[in-house]
Amino acid sequence: MLAGKWNPIYSFKIQQFGFNPVANTESNFNTMQSNDIHFPYMFINSGDANNKDPRILSCINVVTESEVFHRENLIETFGDEWVENYFEPETIGCYHDEDGAYVLQGFAMVAKENDTGYLHRTLFKTRLNVRDDSGDKKNYIDKDTSGEEENVA
Repeated sequence: MLAGKWNPIYSFKIQQFGFNPVANTESNFNTMQSNDIHFPYMFINSGDANNKDPRILSCINVVTESEVFHRENLIETFGDEWVENYFEPETIGCYHDEDGAYVLQGFAMVAKENDTGYLHRTLFKTRLNVRDDSGDKKNYIDKDTSGEEENVA
């Protein structure tokens, strides 16, 4: 990197996974909000409050170029009893604690109280249940600069 050479090791086009990242107010487009990477997984958060752009959370394995999951974030999942029509994804992050992996998603939501709308910035924690029964789990070693991965027995 110091020499100014930026050669990606992995790349893919978001369109491979059904996204249409075009700024528009018509159907069949996606407002790309944020993403996070926890190698080899990339988490993508898209959507808008306009009710035309679906609110999608997707996870892509950048090594295999395969989609791990793709789900629509529905307002009912996060508390439609207090949120009005405004529900917009803002940020995404993948974290780990002693209980394993989880995704932290941020949304902008509007709630009405006494005919006044209040904008809320909310965070929701969703635990990830990672399944690895494939027998080919890899352990990616940060100290290894050769780009090789090690098979885990």
